[in-house]
Amino acid sequence: MALISSQVKIIGNYLQARLEGKAQPTHRTYIPTLRTARTLITQEGGRLESTNDIFLHTTIHDYDLKETGVVVDTGFGLYDAIDTTRNARHEGRTSFKDFERFLSATFFNGKDVEVVAERVRDQRGGNIIVAVEGVERDIHHLGDGIQAIIMLLYPLFIAPEKAWFFIEEPEVHLHPGFQRLFIETITSNPVLQAKQLTIFLTTHSNHLLDFALDDPSHVSIFTFRRREGTGNKSTYQIQLSSQRDIENLNALGVQNTSVFLANCSIWVEGISDRLYFRAYLHAYIVELATKQSKTVSLLEGLHYTFLEYAGGNVTHFDFTAQDGRFTSQTIEDIKALSISNRILLVADQDAGKNTRHQATESKQHNGFKYEVLTVREVENLLSPALLAKGLKKLYPNRDFDPARLTQADYRTTYIGTYLRTQYGGFPASFTADSGTIKNKRKLAEVIVPGLSWSEMSPAAQKFTKTLYDFIIAHNPRLGSN
Repeated sequence: MALISSQVKIIGNYLQARLEGKAQPTHRTYIPTLRTARTLITQEGGRLESTNDIFLHTTIHDYDLKETGVVVDTGFGLYDAIDTTRNARHEGRTSFKDFERFLSATFFNGKDVEVVAERVRDQRGGNIIVAVEGVERDIHHLGDGIQAIIMLLYPLFIAPEKAWFFIEEPEVHLHPGFQRLFIETITSNPVLQAKQLTIFLTTHSNHLLDFALDDPSHVSIFTFRRREGTGNKSTYQIQLSSQRDIENLNALGVQNTSVFLANCSIWVEGISDRLYFRAYLHAYIVELATKQSKTVSLLEGLHYTFLEYAGGNVTHFDFTAQDGRFTSQTIEDIKALSISNRILLVADQDAGKNTRHQATESKQHNGFKYEVLTVREVENLLSPALLAKGLKKLYPNRDFDPARLTQADYRTTYIGTYLRTQYGGFPASFTADSGTIKNKRKLAEVIVPGLSWSEMSPAAQKFTKTLYDFIIAHNPRLGSN
């Protein structure tokens, strides 16, 4: 949530009271979203005139900052600041030159840069000129991103030591590359580091959040959540967050598709699971459209994706919520949420897995859900009708009566062994030594075409609704259709 000016007072006072033994900051500057480095011109009496800082007066008035001692820097006063600093004592002029050297190294390939306040005749104030190797350009002829960087960083370079800054949504007019430049500058520039500044940023940018992870020793992340108060007054919950808490992204409304990744992932044991679950989802969506007139378009690769983890290999993954710490266990196991977050891990019930199921279930959190099927293997979810249909396609010269199958009887047994006892006459290659079906993929490929909701078993339908609800939960716009 954006930090409004009244919160500057609240946070400043709170932190000052809490920082025992720390000196009170003598310089506090607030940079609001209402800002510009441009000289604003109005046409009055046939003459162009620079207006006074209406952004400043508006911000102070709207948020009652007049008696707070907080300096509001809208960027509009940049002209006067440059003019004053150029004529200041040595320390002030040095800070100004540091800023020009930063601009030179960052934007102009090391060429000499001068920032000049040019007074224009018959105007109050004037223009800001950026001269590169003697070639002068008005600041408004530079790109918006460079203007924004100048406006945001200049006050920091000329600030006194241990000053506090409150900067609201620095990402305004900055594309991700410039956002990285901004956060890297305030955290690692030696001139700014020497000043020991305390800088508070509020942002809706997942890019800034991402960049902040690179320097956890210097960056703390807080979340602000609005709470309904009494008497039409709201309160704000301020909470320190771990660097890799997925709730930070959720609070910003960030979706994985922002970086062209699917919004959630379904981890399955193998390809036959993937084929069945995809068909189940399609059948359910058709059912919703037919019976409830509810149209939802789920796109695999966008709204969700599948990942096959090959059974026992799941023990190599750590699904615990990330807290930014690295331990020996972190190094030993693969951090699953570093590969993809918002994971639904689906596992067969299977014999001998109870201990593993319990261990994995205990790790569930907002970014990880563990679902154990109520049957031994995914094939045991198939209804008698679907099993008989599939077998008929594999062995067209035989008759398979679905009435001879009862799902309650084969729910927890190996399906290959059960089918042999009910139908007999299968070749030796039909089942593996364990009793499971040997070529599961081939059976899945003949069953899933044209699979309908009415053909599915109640257990398969129940699981499919769980799968669908998980996907919708991580694609909230789809749920509003």
